[in-house]
Amino acid sequence: VLEAMKMQNSLPAPATGTVTAINFEPGASVAKDQVILVISK
Repeated sequence: VLEAMKMQNSLPAPATGTVTAINFEPGASVAKDQVILVISK
């Protein structure tokens, strides 16, 4: 769930797999088009 302007937004995965990298810290701001998770099959 990504929170923006006090609203929570679900981010569905585009594919099945295992999360192998998380590229942000809880509470951090993220930029448009930033890769926040890496999913490996």
